[in-house]
Formats: sequence, structure tokens, C-alpha cells
Amino acid sequence: LMTSRSHIRAIEHDASRADIAARIQASPTSRYPVFVDDLDHVIGLLHVKDFVRASQADDPIDLTTLVRRLPTVGENTAADDLLARFKNERVHAALVVNELGSTIGLVTLDDIISEVMDDPAGDHDLPAVVHDDGSVTLDGETTLTELLEDHGLTFEHDGVTTLAGLVLAETGTLPAVGDRVESQGHELTVEALDGHKLTQIRVNRLGTPAVSPDPADPPER
Repeated sequence: LMTSRSHIRAIEHDASRADIAARIQASPTSRYPVFVDDLDHVIGLLHVKDFVRASQADDPIDLTTLVRRLPTVGENTAADDLLARFKNERVHAALVVNELGSTIGLVTLDDIISEVMDDPAGDHDLPAVVHDDGSVTLDGETTLTELLEDHGLTFEHDGVTTLAGLVLAETGTLPAVGDRVESQGHELTVEALDGHKLTQIRVNRLGTPAVSPDPADPPER
């Protein structure tokens, strides 16, 4: 799941504004570990949006005040345990360390989501199914943008771009068929899995009548 140490894109704690900007431009991502001396001494995680906001002022950039907390996890931590920790601590990344405390990698919520998605960049295999109660069953790869544009459903969650990712972030575990979670005024029900991949998810707006499907039954066509 993780990005290995040799491929972590990180920034030194005393880097200048120009050096940070150049680093972001050369290797664009949304978050960078910040370290002192080497990657065994990471002091936190820099969000690009925090750097951009701070850059709008004329004051010198001090990364030690901009970084957010970056927890550490053991190299054998299971994916569902990572999800639970991300949810409980409201973070989207963790530094992976070995038994000696040395950094061996970085794992993010995106890494876990990618692992449980068939092809995040590909076409959806399953069409949307609108049920009589107003709920809709969707492919887990449906993006939050598509939910808004195609179905008028608004969801916002930092670091999440797909419906399956939203369910993972909200549940904090690898769900089973029939598991439900409430999110932003809606109930999300896992209707089908392929291994750990969330292939079908039913979305129902809370406050409207809904018929709970039998998890063993296929969605209506």
C-alpha cells in the first residue's frame, strides 16, 4: 500500500519559500512530509493549500508552524486498522516505521482507496439504478463530482474523490455487504463487493422513506 522511503517526496524544514515552490512544481502532490536532517526525523505534514495561504503574506515561511500532525504506524499495520486510525485521528496519511523506528514509507488514504478500486480512472461498469423510494445504487468508482452533476447529491470530504472512498473514510474500516454509514444527510449502504473492492453502493437521502434492501439480493434493474 505504501510509498517506499526512496520515493517519498518531502521537504526540509528550513527550505526557503522559493525552494518549496520549486519542489511543489517539480513533484506536484497535495501533501509533503517535512523533515529535519533526514526522513527518520519527520516533524509533520505540509498541505500545499496551507503553504499557498501563508505565501500570500509577506512574512517569512516557517514550516514548523505550518505542518500538521503526521502519526506513525508499524510496517505490519492492516488496512482496516489504518482506516480506523485515519478516521479516529482525522488524518489522511501516516508515516510507516520499522521495529527500529526508522522510516520505511508513507501511506495515505488515497493508497488504501486505490487498493479497493478496480480502475479509478476507468469507465464505470455498472449503470446507476434509481429505486422507487428515491434512493440510487451507484458504482463505487463514481466520483463526488459526478454525484453532484448527475444526481444532485453533494458530498465533501478532504482527500476523497469517489463514493467508495467516502464510505471507507466514514466507516474507518473495510466494510461488508449490508454495512451502512450516515454521511452529510445521507445513508450509504454497501450492496456489493468484489474482494475488498466496493463495487455497488446505495445512496439514500435521510428524511425520505426508504426500503432497506436484502444484502443478498441484487440491486433492482
